[in-house]
Amino acid sequence: MQLELHIGYNELISLIRQLPPAELQRLREDIVDLTEPTMSPIAPNNLQQLLLNGPTMSLEQAQHYDER
Repeated sequence: MQLELHIGYNELISLIRQLPPAELQRLREDIVDLTEPTMSPIAPNNLQQLLLNGPTMSLEQAQHYDER
């Protein structure tokens, strides 16, 4: 038997807010368990890579810029 349920984000939050404190804590722990091991850094796209490799100001240059 399979059940598929489509719940909007706001409805989900409303249901979560109705949980008793012990169940809410259990849900927090389950969410952390789900996200921590599977979260891996996402490779930057071309624009992000360009920005990451672009020139940056030194602290001295930034201070000089602020003085203007």
